[in-house]
Amino acid sequence: MLTISSLLSLLLSTIVLIAPAKAADGDNPAFVVVLDSNTDMAELCHTFETLARASGFADAPIIAFNALPFNPETLRSCTNRNIHFADITDYHAYIPESVETVVGTNYDFVQTQRFLTTDVWERAEILQYDVIMQITDATCLTFEDGDLPGFPQGPELNYKSFSVPGQLEPTEHTVGIYQSTLEYMSSVPGLVPVNVNQWSLIVRSHEDSNKLPKFSEDFQIVRKSFMQDPQVRAFTNFLTSSPDTVGSFFDRRWSAGTLMFVTVALFSPFDKTSNTHMPGVVEKDFLSGNTFDNICRNPSTVFRVNGLRVS
Repeated sequence: MLTISSLLSLLLSTIVLIAPAKAADGDNPAFVVVLDSNTDMAELCHTFETLARASGFADAPIIAFNALPFNPETLRSCTNRNIHFADITDYHAYIPESVETVVGTNYDFVQTQRFLTTDVWERAEILQYDVIMQITDATCLTFEDGDLPGFPQGPELNYKSFSVPGQLEPTEHTVGIYQSTLEYMSSVPGLVPVNVNQWSLIVRSHEDSNKLPKFSEDFQIVRKSFMQDPQVRAFTNFLTSSPDTVGSFFDRRWSAGTLMFVTVALFSPFDKTSNTHMPGVVEKDFLSGNTFDNICRNPSTVFRVNGLRVS
């Protein structure tokens, strides 16, 4: 989870100078979030509040895939947007037979990463939407943006997120990704990375430090048709479900942000990809206790879980 505090300070100091943009024509976006045992529901409520600043598509709904028993009413009061809940507890409960599980281990994080990498793109709940803005309980919009949750105006994009230079996924969580990708590329005639610049970052990061770059896991905008492209589907399915890779996926806890960086490098041309930071988007840093109070949190909000107040 990345936090860019200095950038936030700069953005907030210049907020009055920024006029909301006009939403890109033609997009039909929705927000997507996965609720699992790692989700901080109170913080997610605050995240939902900040979505009021995504003014490009006032009617864009939130599609919440819940992987645990959950009372939907506890989140409905956090936003004026429609929230559609979809139960994926069965998905999270199923672990491929080739995976050697460890008794007592919580695999919610891994299952959520698999779901976001592959399975969400074929779900009926997103059938009518062509653009998905994925968020988490750490996402925060600090001021109004007239594009979100769609893509910025300009050339049509497949993907938009951001990575922080020098911030790499630790080796323990990337072992197997690079080698498996090379083996996959060698097995598919003519497959070469179409985004040479991004692929170069992957190669250098692996060779220099045995780590890999990653996109934000708390903010991304994705064109559904890109993820449904047969070439992309074949590759992501290989990463998440192949007997050759799924064991490493579970053991090493591969992240969707890392796998998306590799996927985009292989299949999304440079002019169809944006990795520049979206003004106003920050990530709450729970580990450092930095939740940007009064910006990313509405202190007047009362969130209740099982009848108990959570601030």
